[in-house]
Amino acid sequence: MKTLLKSNKLFLACLLSLLNSCSSLTLDTEKITDVLTWGEDKVNSLPKSAVAFECEKSKDFHMFFLENDNAVWVVLKNREFRLNKDSEQTNVYTNGDTVLELKPNNTVLTIQKKPLYDLCKEKKSTEG
Repeated sequence: MKTLLKSNKLFLACLLSLLNSCSSLTLDTEKITDVLTWGEDKVNSLPKSAVAFECEKSKDFHMFFLENDNAVWVVLKNREFRLNKDSEQTNVYTNGDTVLELKPNNTVLTIQKKPLYDLCKEKKSTEG
């Protein structure tokens, strides 16, 4: 599905380029670029309450709390998803297959019991 979406956007970009080159039609390239981007800059769209984590192997991810800390929204480079607070464990959020365990010096995100992000520490903000 994602490949189909990318190919549709590529086709649209080519079509607009051809229309622009052989007519007196002027196009606002900034607006077209905004439409054709695939959201690589997700960090800028995160809420201010988002927490950044730096992990081993130069990996990182973001998360923020939902519903009075009863759920979290996890933002990885290629996907986003919700995890609900585990009713039996403190600082553990899960959806069954995926588990986020928040610890001060070793936050771990596992998928199907395999660590995907390990040895993660909260990245301290540099804003004053």
